Amino acid sequence: MKRPDFFRVVFTDFWCCTLFCVAITGAIFCVLVFTVPVSVVAAVLMFRRVTMIRDVFSKGVSVTALITRKKSAQGEWLLRYTYQYNDVAYERGNYIVRNWIKLNRGDRTEVFVNPQKPQEAFLTAFYLG
Repeated sequence: MKRPDFFRVVFTDFWCCTLFCVAITGAIFCVLVFTVPVSVVAAVLMFRRVTMIRDVFSKGVSVTALITRKKSAQGEWLLRYTYQYNDVAYERGNYIVRNWIKLNRGDRTEVFVNPQKPQEAFLTAFYLG
């Protein structure tokens, strides 16, 4: 299976991008005593999330999802979608950092699902596309 590039995940996933910015900002302004621990925690959380997302793509299962909602707010998008895995329906949302997204409500797209935690799924179009 293909795994998305580390920085592609960081700059696609909203939470990874936010944690990356916090970690970098804290590292730049480490003059203040409290920013160093905040930067370290943010960096650890970001690396854990990036690893989790990459593992879903490398060990996960591809299924088709239906986009049910698309909402924009200042450079980030919330895409909600439904999919089925092992005859169970799931609904999930991903925050995506992009200026524009071509997927629309009602579109079908590929997602990768974590077989151990089927509620974890990520849109292929943004991480591998």
